[in-house]
Amino acid sequence: MNIIYKITYLPHVENKTPPFFYIGSKYHYDVKYMGSPSSKQQDWYTGNLTIRDWWKKEVKEHPELFRFDIIETHDEYTPHELVEAEKFIHLKLDVKLSPHYFNKSIATTGWVSIPRTEETKQKVREITQTYWATNPNAVARRQAVVELNKKTKSKEQRELWSDPVYRDKQQKRIQKSAETRRYKIHARGQIFGCAKDAALSFDMTTSNVYARCKNIKMKDWYYVIPGSE
Repeated sequence: MNIIYKITYLPHVENKTPPFFYIGSKYHYDVKYMGSPSSKQQDWYTGNLTIRDWWKKEVKEHPELFRFDIIETHDEYTPHELVEAEKFIHLKLDVKLSPHYFNKSIATTGWVSIPRTEETKQKVREITQTYWATNPNAVARRQAVVELNKKTKSKEQRELWSDPVYRDKQQKRIQKSAETRRYKIHARGQIFGCAKDAALSFDMTTSNVYARCKNIKMKDWYYVIPGSE
């Protein structure tokens, strides 16, 4: 079963102290699954842990504090399509900026090798346009986040990036990484359109997928170079 779900953290609801909810999707859902926020940020409730690590610890030690609700099922969807459906909901609910959600980003399919249909593109445009038209404070809030990110960048990083040699080296590394992420993935005898699809299928992160493809000992995981299929 492929699902989009909502997880409610009950202590925050009882105390009326947000965030309350996490919205996610799961391809081939298993009843033991309890969500997987990926944010490495910290918040008032996480102590010295990141949100991701706090969530894992809390689920392991106190699973009774979480309520799992399935809000949509899409058994006919591919991993790519499921994440697109999750993205629509994220945009509608403004999960990235709303204090009510544990989500700190909008769902993404990464470097998608499968082209979007015109219908899908139109849906994304309509949802995005409606969001900005009906949320007068959204622009100011987004700008506030941008300004906060500027302030949190370390002085050391700014100095490093001011060095043209370092900047050129990093830009080449980023470009090479971007080109690699466009490749299809061969994993355990299957071909996936992108790392995100492979990660969803095997219940792991995209970072795990990339690491396996680079590991010469894992011969059943590798990038499919264009023209080699």
